[in-house]
Parts: sequence; C-alpha cells; structure tokens
Amino acid sequence: PNICTLSHMELFLVGLEKEQQANRDYFKNIETENNIDFPNLIFSHTVLKTLRSSTLSAIDQRYAIRALKQLDSAIALSNNITELATNANLRISGESAPTMDNNRLKRLRRFKHPTLGNQIFEDHVKNFPNSKRMHIISDYINNTVCIGYFGNHLKTSSE
Repeated sequence: PNICTLSHMELFLVGLEKEQQANRDYFKNIETENNIDFPNLIFSHTVLKTLRSSTLSAIDQRYAIRALKQLDSAIALSNNITELATNANLRISGESAPTMDNNRLKRLRRFKHPTLGNQIFEDHVKNFPNSKRMHIISDYINNTVCIGYFGNHLKTSSE
C-alpha cells in the first residue's frame, strides 16, 4: 500500500486488524477433519490452536490459508512428496539426516495426529515469511495431508 501520512498508516493498521480477526473467526470454524473448505486436510489440535491465536499476524494467516488451499487441491493429484510440492507450487522438503538422527531434534517434530496419535512430522512447507514452517504428513492412498505444526522454524542440527 501507498502510505504517506499518519492517517494512511492508521487506516492500513485498522484493515490488518480486521483481517486478522476475520481469519481467527474463520479458523474457529475449522475442525480437525471433514471441513468443507479443506476436505483433504486434517488438522492437529496444536495447529488449530496456533491458527486461532491472536498472536498470529494477518500476514502469516494469509500465507497459511494460501498454503492450505494449495495442499488441499494438490494431494489428490500427487503420489509422493515431490509431486505434492510441484502440484501445490510450494517448497516442501524433509529434514536433514543429521537433524533426524538427533533424538532431541526429532522430538521437536512430534505432534499428535488426530487419529494416528503421536507422529513425526518431518516434511515441511517453507513458503512463509520470517522462516515460518508448516510441518505435514501426507497420505497418498487416502489423499489427505495432516497439518501438525505451523510456526517458527524448528531447531536443526546446523543451528
């Protein structure tokens, strides 16, 4: 936006606050499974709490919604993580071997899948500002993606 006066800045901030509240309200209606907007996605309770949080910025919400829509559409066309990344037009990768070989770092990627219980969510989407990540588990047989985590980049072996 073109902001050249204080009143422009105030209007811009009010707009961001309204968008943030609307997105929080939107996420309050999202359940762990069987959502109209995301029929192919499963959400952990942890990630739903994050997406509904007042501390998540409107910009982060906007990027998250975009990635969720892309994952939801792409999973039905994909047979592996490479195809999912291509079909969703997202940067998705797994963790490095040194990170996954470190039990402490591996545990950071353990989240509770709503139906499978505690799982390691190694694959992650990287298309977010401020190095945020979305950790996922993809099921190519049932065409679903479970979102286990969205937030700050988790510690790796190279940090």
